[in-house]
Amino acid sequence: MGVHSIRNIARAGAFLVLRSAVQRMSPQVPNNRIESAVRWLGFFQAPEPAEVVANYLRGYLLFGRRNPYGEWFHWYRLPARSVITRETAHVPRRQHSLLHRDDIEFRYDQDFELVMRYCQEGRDGWLTDDAVAVYRNMQTLGLIGTVGTYREGQLAGGFWGLSVGRVFAIMSMFHLEKSAGSLALAALADSVSHGGRWAVIDCGGPGYHWDRYGAQNVSVEHFSALVTSQLLLPEDSTGYSAWLPANHMRPTQAAIECAMASRSHI
Repeated sequence: MGVHSIRNIARAGAFLVLRSAVQRMSPQVPNNRIESAVRWLGFFQAPEPAEVVANYLRGYLLFGRRNPYGEWFHWYRLPARSVITRETAHVPRRQHSLLHRDDIEFRYDQDFELVMRYCQEGRDGWLTDDAVAVYRNMQTLGLIGTVGTYREGQLAGGFWGLSVGRVFAIMSMFHLEKSAGSLALAALADSVSHGGRWAVIDCGGPGYHWDRYGAQNVSVEHFSALVTSQLLLPEDSTGYSAWLPANHMRPTQAAIECAMASRSHI
């Protein structure tokens, strides 16, 4: 056995030992040094859907990682999160008319494999094959959603993400036509503002692009409380203002019935 193989085995063993130690710790005591180290370094074993959801509620996202030792997993936690709620959702003026054009269609929860493949193409980042396998498993359980922009029946852009309760967490976007991904986001924001299936959009890290659609930045602690509150939130209840900066609030819009599927793809 070569030196390279021995190093691989030793490193894998060290990671597994650390992960085993972390799993024995109480989940009610997060962010201790050992747990944080393991989350950053990564691990081999693919997590179960329940673990992905539980960690998401604590502010963590599951990423894949490629390195000379193979594919790994690690948990990534942003210092702040950007969220769009029913109270803040906004569609930029120039996109309003595009949402109702006859040659553009928006479909939800369609073509997951195709959307995922387009999000992978040309990128050498966190969306590894092993990570895709985890999210594919979650998709079969209804824990993944997609939003696609279609022109003349062909997928032109969109995104996929976690669908946890009434929260849609955007994980990766793509576009084959200019602004097709942004237009899918406009459609989702419009649905959220009119009482659609999702009540909160998790955009990930703060950025100007999200701000155009009404995103507000919140701390990880507020984010965790917000997404947890959406697990069993009654259909007609709104409580989003508690988690947003008070000086950025807009009046709550009245909720109305809104179909979340396209005209012919419900």
